Amino acid sequence: MPSHDPLRVLMIAPEPFFQPRGTPFSEYYRIRALTELGARVDLLCYPIGEDRAVPGLTIHRSFRPPGVRQVPVGPSLTKVYLDVFLFFKGLWMVLTGSYDFIHTHEEGCLLGVLARKMRGIPHLYDMHSSLPEQFTNFEYTKSRFVVKVFSWLERLTLRNADIVITICPHLSEVVKSVIPDKEPYLVENTYTDREEGGCDRAEAEKVREVLGIGDAPMALYAGTFEAYQGLDILVDAAARVLKLRPDTHFVLVGGNPDQVASIRRLAEEKGIASHVHLTGNLPPDEIPCFIEACTLLVSVRKQGVNTPLKIYSYMKSGKPIVATRHLTHTQVLDESTAFLTGLTPEEVAGGILQALNTPDAAAERARKAREVAQARYSNRAYMEKMRRVVERMREILKEKR
Repeated sequence: MPSHDPLRVLMIAPEPFFQPRGTPFSEYYRIRALTELGARVDLLCYPIGEDRAVPGLTIHRSFRPPGVRQVPVGPSLTKVYLDVFLFFKGLWMVLTGSYDFIHTHEEGCLLGVLARKMRGIPHLYDMHSSLPEQFTNFEYTKSRFVVKVFSWLERLTLRNADIVITICPHLSEVVKSVIPDKEPYLVENTYTDREEGGCDRAEAEKVREVLGIGDAPMALYAGTFEAYQGLDILVDAAARVLKLRPDTHFVLVGGNPDQVASIRRLAEEKGIASHVHLTGNLPPDEIPCFIEACTLLVSVRKQGVNTPLKIYSYMKSGKPIVATRHLTHTQVLDESTAFLTGLTPEEVAGGILQALNTPDAAAERARKAREVAQARYSNRAYMEKMRRVVERMREILKEKR
């Protein structure tokens, strides 16, 4: 048990909390770590999402304006609309509350800057991505003015943060390019509720039974269906694989109804719909059984720089991984831990076929990936990194007294 007095933390999360997608997952596990390390967290988030009961956590939600029922992934006018109400509630909480530090995510960083300047409250900025790079990744706008505004906000935030957490090495380099003498804390999004698989063989066999694929080879993708994930490339690659390995089935978990319909149409156009299984979004606790059931795991990424959360789960699974040779993957994976491919459908198909046709090599890379994950990306490693962050914040608070 922590021996220090509990830290009071105001966390600003401009996200639907909780929903099973990247940043909310990261926020949830940050909260879990902070409370386990003796903090009490007031979380301010959007008025959308399910409550999560965590000892030491109090959830505060901003006003829900008429007509808003969901928040798309990435930049959007909906987020701008919600951010206005979140900003003013957050400012009120900063001015009237008594917090040891403010912990911000994404564009919530502006409140962290203001809290530090107005009340001298230390600011911890959790950098999940480079703000201007988001507009490129999501192809949201080509406006140079908008990108410049978010570049300015990012620089302002980094210069006015007492501690910066990054989730991947590339973002650490971004921080150092702005402030060369600032050393960020690299804390990858590696924590999981069920670190050791979380699914027995009988449950995994049930997945195959429901899908109707029996003992056939199963290539699994689990994640969002945003354009930067490259699922169009994966479907094209699947068509090429099936010409040589017609027994293979591709299972894609995730996506909203419109995204699923789009991928289904693409599979139908390729004539492979009977071998492409689309489940839509599933509860997070069902994903481990799909991973346990599969033959290999696939991640085709064509944009972005942040390592996807799923890669860490893939590595921990002990299943072979096929991934594009893209910075999002190569920050964590190499030729010893995965089948890395180019970005074309032909190259992705080649990687999948290599993994299917060389089971000994596939098993060895899967074993190595799991070994690396256990050493670097375990829950224990995650908690140790967060412990160092909290200890540094206590030092900062002591220096201010």
